[in-house]
Amino acid sequence: MSKANTYGHLFEVDNDAVMREKFASGQGVVELQPEMTDEMLLSVIKYAVSVSAGKPFIVMPTVA
Repeated sequence: MSKANTYGHLFEVDNDAVMREKFASGQGVVELQPEMTDEMLLSVIKYAVSVSAGKPFIVMPTVA
């Protein structure tokens, strides 16, 4: 049995759960990108609001 099969389960990360926890604890950050359309921006902000559980989060504008 290889190490990947033996220990692989220890390193699996549910990124969505991690993000939800960060936002729910008030540590969420949304980084805007220059190529984002208005629709993409709206979608990202709506998703951030939905996972933040009412906690504040930071929206980082694009740095030129």
